[in-house]
Amino acid sequence: MEEERVSKDFVFKTGKDGRLSFVGDFEGFYRGDDDPWGQKGNDDRLREYYAFSRYNILNTIDSLIDSEVKSVDILEVGCGLGYVSSKLHAELSGNVNITGMDISPTAVEKAKSLFPALEFIVGDIRSEYLNVGKKYDIVLMVEVLWYILEKLPQVFANINSLLKSSGFLVFSNGFPREQKYGREIIDGFDGLVRYVCSKYFGKYRIIKAQVDYSGKFLFDDGILVLQKSW
Repeated sequence: MEEERVSKDFVFKTGKDGRLSFVGDFEGFYRGDDDPWGQKGNDDRLREYYAFSRYNILNTIDSLIDSEVKSVDILEVGCGLGYVSSKLHAELSGNVNITGMDISPTAVEKAKSLFPALEFIVGDIRSEYLNVGKKYDIVLMVEVLWYILEKLPQVFANINSLLKSSGFLVFSNGFPREQKYGREIIDGFDGLVRYVCSKYFGKYRIIKAQVDYSGKFLFDDGILVLQKSW
């Protein structure tokens, strides 16, 4: 699984049986690496993938914004160093307010230093004690799917609390061609769509489900847009 190679042993670890286990030491990763996952776009393994994926994210978010709405509030979950939030802030038109949230305090401090005009907060989308105190028109989850698999029911409960009525949930994620973790929960992009349909039918409506299987990038890029209907 390429994710394991990119994130070293901070996020996933290979056991003696060859199976991956989730470690989730995000704070350790951000303390020990100036650019985890090559978010700056300088990593040869990820540069083209990030450019393609972030272009898709920007166009997707832009298509969800109603030009007649006075202001739009967006929360990026798992914002890391803030590069996606910054891109959205720079290129989306209208009155768009973007908040980045990450589980790592170090990531949030670095994001604040890199992009002082934006708001960044510490928060764990998997926690039953999450309390942001605000609702959003769009909740964006970029490259966090594999880190929340075992807590998906709680994650969706938190997202329901974070989203305004008829708000949008956007998953943008890379899907390894050989998935070695979590297949019993979600198997690839199609597995994500099936999960949502089976668990949250009537609660979320699928607006967009698109995946790139060209094989040109390190990962297959998938984007799923759901609209809250409860």
